[in-house]
Amino acid sequence: MKFQKMNKLDTITSNHIICLNSDLYSYLDQKEFIIYTKENVSFQYAQNGFYNYPFSFEKIKGFVSVYIEGDPTGNKILDYEQLIEYRKYCIQNHMSFYFGSTGKLFYKSRLYQIDMAYQIQQAQKAQLDFTYYPVYDLLHQSKFRSSFHLKQKDKEYIQNKGMKTIEQHAYEFVYKKLKVKLIQDGKQTPFKGHPIFIAMHACGCCCRSCLRKWHKIDENHILNEKEIAYIVSILINWIEIELVNTN
Repeated sequence: MKFQKMNKLDTITSNHIICLNSDLYSYLDQKEFIIYTKENVSFQYAQNGFYNYPFSFEKIKGFVSVYIEGDPTGNKILDYEQLIEYRKYCIQNHMSFYFGSTGKLFYKSRLYQIDMAYQIQQAQKAQLDFTYYPVYDLLHQSKFRSSFHLKQKDKEYIQNKGMKTIEQHAYEFVYKKLKVKLIQDGKQTPFKGHPIFIAMHACGCCCRSCLRKWHKIDENHILNEKEIAYIVSILINWIEIELVNTN
């Protein structure tokens, strides 16, 4: 049995995981993925969250996270369009989605045969990972926070610039407006002018006092890189939810 630890998924807080593969299984142990190969295991283990693909969406109702890896042996083809459908379903149903590797055979407009050494790398390049943070449920209960939504011009701006650029803007705004508590804290984030500003208000990330209230981040210390990355992730994933739920 071969083990491979996947530390990048340490944000997951539930053991409800699905691994979509013919002979690759996963489970969550102390917030850490352990991926292992095991032959001749039947899919009677489905109640624990192990599924072959393709599968019906009915099977994943109630799960918190979906983790997908293509078949490294090439026995099955992982289709990009179906992958996108899985991701869209997860976002619409408040589930996290993680794309671990392409597998050997990956179809996107044409069939690609990908060497084992590049399967994880190519999946990362796709930038399809989505984390549904529990704080979104709390924010949704707030009449004020849940009143913020992207307008059509915001969506067009995102489409023209691309999510990578929007993420860069998010980092810039967080560094400028949140890294250090400003003298006029509470007034530093406009209510319009950029999709990130809308996201900051919707997610309780508009000032340091709101960060303390919604995300339990001390308002009097300088934000570290991990906290900044967390805030940006909160904002970008909220935008992903907006884009999927309004298209």
